[in-house]
Amino acid sequence: MGFFSVDLFFGGAYFSYYYRDAILKWALYIYNEPILDIEGMEAEISNLIKDTNADAVAIWGIERQDNFRVLRYLNMSGKRKSKIEGRSDLILRARSEQTDIIIDLLNNGVGCFYLSSSSDVGDVLLDSGIDYYCASTAPPDFSFLNGIIMVGFKKPPLNQDYIKQRLRITSNRLTQ
Repeated sequence: MGFFSVDLFFGGAYFSYYYRDAILKWALYIYNEPILDIEGMEAEISNLIKDTNADAVAIWGIERQDNFRVLRYLNMSGKRKSKIEGRSDLILRARSEQTDIIIDLLNNGVGCFYLSSSSDVGDVLLDSGIDYYCASTAPPDFSFLNGIIMVGFKKPPLNQDYIKQRLRITSNRLTQ
């Protein structure tokens, strides 16, 4: 009987470790924490680009416990740039303009800003001529931060209120 308990314990531990991502998604679903739907985004992103005339779209996944963000999706000039996807950097840093922007997004859910070189991805966007962007937290409410959706422009757009509202809609659609 004792041997069976040890096997059951280690078998359960192995199963839990091997399927930890699925178990985590299930737990988040059970406790109603929204999940960023990376797989179902292509059609929504295409519509976002058309509706806002964006030159770039980037979607960051947030790892709150480890204080970093990971680029999950990048589209520039209508083409996906999968080689740069997966890069990460810190979310919150002492005395950083990027930290101020993240806090502003957390407070307001959406905002528009001039792009600065704060990461490899920022450098790639600046090198392509994009120097202004609007972003939304995903989901666009104040209770969670699972991602950031950004649309970039080569010059500040005139219809920023529309773009902010469109970002909120996209953010709602990409979180489940």
